[in-house]
Order: sequence, then structure tokens, then C-alpha cells
Amino acid sequence: MNSFSPPIPSATFKSILTLGLNLTVPIADRPHNHCTSNQTLTPSIFPYHPPRSITVRTDTLLRPFIILVLSLFTLRLLATRLRHTLPLPPGPKGLPVIGNVREVRAKRDKPLWITYSDWARTYGDVFTFKVFGSRTVVLNSYKAITELLDKKSHNYSDRPDMPMTIDLMRWDWNIGLMRYNDWWRLHRRTFHQFFQPRALPEYYDIQTERTTLLMQKLATSPQDFFQHIRNHSGGIILEIIYGYQLQAKNDPYIKLADDAWVGLKEAGNHGSFLVDYIPILKHVPSCFPGASFKTKAEVWGSFTDQLKDCPWAFLKQSMEEGMAVPCFSTRNLEKFKISCAESGQNSVMEEVIKNCAAVSLTAGADTTVSAVLSFILAMVAYPDVQARAQREINEVVGSRPPEFSERENLPYIEAILSETLRWNPVTPLAVPHRSVNDDVYDGYLIPGGSTVVANAWAVLHDESLYGPDTMRFNPDRFLSKEPGQKLPPSPEPIAFGFGRRICPGRHLALNSIWLVMTYLLTSFTMAKELDSDGKEVEPVIEYSDGLSSHPRPFQCRFIPRSRYLHA
Repeated sequence: MNSFSPPIPSATFKSILTLGLNLTVPIADRPHNHCTSNQTLTPSIFPYHPPRSITVRTDTLLRPFIILVLSLFTLRLLATRLRHTLPLPPGPKGLPVIGNVREVRAKRDKPLWITYSDWARTYGDVFTFKVFGSRTVVLNSYKAITELLDKKSHNYSDRPDMPMTIDLMRWDWNIGLMRYNDWWRLHRRTFHQFFQPRALPEYYDIQTERTTLLMQKLATSPQDFFQHIRNHSGGIILEIIYGYQLQAKNDPYIKLADDAWVGLKEAGNHGSFLVDYIPILKHVPSCFPGASFKTKAEVWGSFTDQLKDCPWAFLKQSMEEGMAVPCFSTRNLEKFKISCAESGQNSVMEEVIKNCAAVSLTAGADTTVSAVLSFILAMVAYPDVQARAQREINEVVGSRPPEFSERENLPYIEAILSETLRWNPVTPLAVPHRSVNDDVYDGYLIPGGSTVVANAWAVLHDESLYGPDTMRFNPDRFLSKEPGQKLPPSPEPIAFGFGRRICPGRHLALNSIWLVMTYLLTSFTMAKELDSDGKEVEPVIEYSDGLSSHPRPFQCRFIPRSRYLHA
């Protein structure tokens, strides 16, 4: 790489500074607002001297301005030279024009986060690749993610263009996918005030009632535990956000949320579709050969629209009929109805509240489902961990389920929650970020406009942070064995996003996960399924690919252990 840059001669600066210090202004020009070819503002270093003129000294006015311009010019020049002299992070060599499209978009035998982890062992914790000219930088270490996405969040809080999900599937109202601007900030503030930690006790009763109902469902039809858990998670969100009571079976809003999430899960990982790298393809007709993504986008986009509109229509109708239950949406609407009436922004704020409500039903419910299923899978696969957790609950609170006020007295349960988030994170690659300006990390240039992907899975399985055998479920990682022992980083900020884009609903989700965990441990022993000979069948630990990752279907026996189920 040619790093030679010729110096700027000092005489050049001297000449430019001299230019404009003595300007000769012809008197004949003074009454007019235009200049002829012989009547111009002429620097004194040129030989032209009109017969009648006055000399205006402009040292005081122009010198600071010229110095400022030169300083900015010099900084820009240095930045340009820096961009051409600093190396980019290493990465897999791609083909001309298409780059690494074969490696990142071909049919894979393993998830993309595993591929990235493998590449990190070859190229380092920060590497880069290009696909059709679009550059992606992947961060695979806690240090890199902390230094860039957290400490420099002002430069990495933006999102890249997402033609498939935003333009074609119309997820532009999703706060998690919005660009980093005032529109996003307005959504964030609206959401945060109702889901910050001090606001959570308001939702304890709803979470407790729905979790009690879940235990009863599991006792009567344990074979349907996947759907029961999905209904439980969605039911909590629907009641908190819309004041809606879940139907006993086949609830239409749960089905709608599932349909919408299928599309977002498949398209949400940047680059899942070629249009993410070649945005002009979004204008290709769906009938065009190779444009099947347009057909998918049309179907998924219809679910996106319905998810946003249908529950909101129920809420508005309930309000008109005087039947609405106090909830996140009604309280927000009432609050802004008064404050925005005079400014005429009611319609704007209603759109913000509507968007926040719909986001909660998708991302919030899915996070809880994935984490709870991972917990059950871990309890089946690691019965010694389950037995120890049950002993702790028995010793601290007895045979009843714990309450939120007793959470701090159950350290092993808390360690299990942390290990559940670490073992198989819900969003292994998180939502991609975007670098706004050029940046430098560890001697490498990260160009502005790059898509920046945080490999959360790689960080949460880093043995230098979490100890040996990170594929094993081991809550002891998060418990001190001796005074003053340094514990590994909490998986919470890694599992829920980074910097200013961390999930604002994470506190509510963590409460729901903790409550279900403790109720399950109190109410059941989660055991391995038996085959026809009565022998235990080891569960297969496999996870789905995509924006979010769930355990693939597995079997579990729920053996009742508490009279609480029949209370």
C-alpha cells in the first residue's frame, strides 16, 4: 500500500494568507451591484492598478476566516490521507465485483454466527468483508464491542439501510430498526417512561396471573408446552400494551404476531436477501426471474401492516365504547392528548404510541419465548442444575413460588437466568449497526457507512471471559467462589443490544423470564422423555437460524411436584 504523501510547501500557505489582505476596489464600482470585466475585486499581488481607487485593509476580518478554512482543509486532507494509509481490518478474500457473496449467502451447514466465529480465529476479533461493494465489519470480542458500540455510541448508533425489511416489508415503524434520529428518540422516550425499572411493579399482577395460568395449562396438556409458552408471553404483552384478554384457543393476535415474526426473523439478518446489498433490485417487478424475494416481501409486508393496525383498531374501538382497560396505550394517549392539543401534534404522537405498542408485541414476546424454552431445555439436559435450583427455592421460600420481592435472596436462580441468556442468546448477531464517520480501532480503519455486526454469540462463548467449556450450561460461572473474585461480564447488555440501541423493554422481559423459571421449578420437575422401553431419551440441543434463535422442537416431561398447581 502506497503510504507516501508529499508535504504541502510552506510557501503555499504564505501565498494563500497573503492573498486577500490588500484588496483594491475601484471607485467606479461602488455605486453598482455588478462588475464588468475591467471592474473586479483584484488582489494587490496582481499587476492591475486602476487609476482611481482606495485600498481596504481586511487583515482583521479575513485572516481568522482564512485560517479557519485552511485548518478545515488540512484536517480533511489529513483524514483523507489517513483513510488511504491505515489498513482495513483483515478478512476473507473475495472475488472481483461480487466480493464474499458466496460465503455469506450460500446455503450454509451452520448458522452465520458460527461462521463468523470461525473466521475470527483466522482473521482476528475484528474482520471485514464486502459483497457487491457493501462493506461489513464484524466485531467478535467483548473489548471491540465495548470500545466501539458502547464508548463510541455517537458514531455507531445508526442502522444501515435495510431495503428488504424497511422498504419492501414496511417495518419502518419498528424502533429497533429505525435510523438514529429525532424520530427514533421520540419513540425511545415514549417507550422508556413506561418500562424503566421503577415502572415495573405496576405489571407484577398481570405477570403473576398469566404465569399461574401457564402452570395450569402445562399440568393439563404438557405436550403442547411450546404453544402454551407462546400464548403466555404474548398474553402478558397484549394485556399490558392494549388491555386485551387473550382468547383461550387460537387467539388471532398471537397468530398474527407469529406470522409477522416469521418474515422478520428470516429477513432481519442483514444480507439475508441480495437486495440488501444491491438496493436497486427493490424496483424489479416480482414477476422478473430471480425476484421471488418481492413475492415474499408482499406476503410478509401484509402481516406487518396487520400487526400494526389490527390490535390498535381493537383498542380504539374499546375506547370509543368506553370499555377500554387502562394500559400502556390508553395512558399514553391520555397523557399526550392534553400536552399536544394546542400544538396540533396529536396525530404524530398517536402514531408514535401505535408503533411502540406493535413493537412490544413482536420483539418483546419473542425474547421471552426463546429464553424460557432454552431454560426448559437446559433443565432437561442438566438435571443436577435443576435439583440444586429447586433446593434453593425450598430453603428460601418453601413450597410456594417465589415473589419478586424475594428475588435477591435466590442467587443461584439469578445465576441460572444469566447462564440462560449466555448459553444460547436470543439474537446471536443482534441488529446491525452503522458507522456514521470514519473511525480507527486497534490500528485499523473502519470506514464511515460500514455495516457493523456484533457477534453476540462469539462474545458469550469466549472462554477467556466465561471460563472453559462454554457450550456447557453452568450457572456457577456467575457465582463467587471466594471473596473478591472477579465475575465475568453480565450477559444482559450483550444479549439485549449495545450502547444507545439496547432494548428498552429488557427489564420487563427479564422479570417475565425469572417468574416463569421460578414457577416451573416450584411446580414441576422437567425430565427427559422416555422411549418405548422406558429409557430416557437425551434431548437434541439444536437452535434455529435467523435474526432470533429458538430451540428446535424437543420433548419434555413435566412431572408435578407442588400442590400449588391445584390451589
